[in-house]
Amino acid sequence: MSLSPSEKRRVERYMADLEEVRETLAKITAADLARIVQSIKMRTTADGFKSGGFSVGGGGSSESTPTEQAALRGLPDDKKREDDWRFHNQLDPVRDASVELLAYFLGIVSYAELVKKRHAYLRHTGEALRGRVTTLDQCMACLRDVSGVGDDRIRAGFCSSDYKAWLRAGRPDRMAFIASVQSKEAS
Repeated sequence: MSLSPSEKRRVERYMADLEEVRETLAKITAADLARIVQSIKMRTTADGFKSGGFSVGGGGSSESTPTEQAALRGLPDDKKREDDWRFHNQLDPVRDASVELLAYFLGIVSYAELVKKRHAYLRHTGEALRGRVTTLDQCMACLRDVSGVGDDRIRAGFCSSDYKAWLRAGRPDRMAFIASVQSKEAS
């Protein structure tokens, strides 16, 4: 197969991309996948500590800081719960990255399955189309090899000319017709 220079460059670029994908996937280990699954399973929750963490004089109380209390003051009671920091979903960038990475990984797996199926299909059809072996049949009457291409094909065991002659003769007994054709050719 001959490729133009631009096609050769494209193939080289595709092979470089394929190698990069292989190297990237080779870096992912079973331990990495276990950490991803583990981090997805855990959610961050409000721990009840003040924003200072384990600072002196507190921690563990469910009371808001003076700033938070001032912010919540004046809100209707139904809005206080919505705006209370203790009830907000906490951001968890590690979990978010793990969820995203797992989604990418599963996408790669499903695309790899599609690539495998399409590659197998194209590989086998390419082999089937390349270098087809033409089958030659032989006419039962004249013993001529018949290619099977176009009008030159076997019908009822005869080549096209013998088939037409057999039809013109009114479809006589096959063995008698074959004997008559072979005796004409012998003489």
